[in-house]
Amino acid sequence: SELQASKDGFACGSEPPTNLVPRERAQSLWHAAHEADEFRLVDYHREHEQSRLAAQSAPFISPSRPLWRFVKTTFSRATASHLDSALHPLRLVCYGGTFATTATSVHRQSRRDWRALRNALTRGDNIEEGH
Repeated sequence: SELQASKDGFACGSEPPTNLVPRERAQSLWHAAHEADEFRLVDYHREHEQSRLAAQSAPFISPSRPLWRFVKTTFSRATASHLDSALHPLRLVCYGGTFATTATSVHRQSRRDWRALRNALTRGDNIEEGH
């Protein structure tokens, strides 16, 4: 199937679980940002996609949890404020890790923030902050 970013520069490519959203709204799912900020996972296993070495490379649980703490400790103040749930009460969430964005959307973020995200995600191959 084809995936194309929307006019605001972002699109989901995986359908969320059917117990969370009706099929007619399955391509995107908006969450209350204050609830998304509390996101935590205890573990995540899809053995057909994970190598044994990757699973052992780092503890799964993030040292900066929940999600709002990861955002505030990883990104610049400008980016963190863009994700502030008080200012932006809804947040688009994609399930399954398949999404599209535009080059313009990527370039809107500072190089410092991209480096910080890269550095945070290199902690391991299957880590909480990667989800």
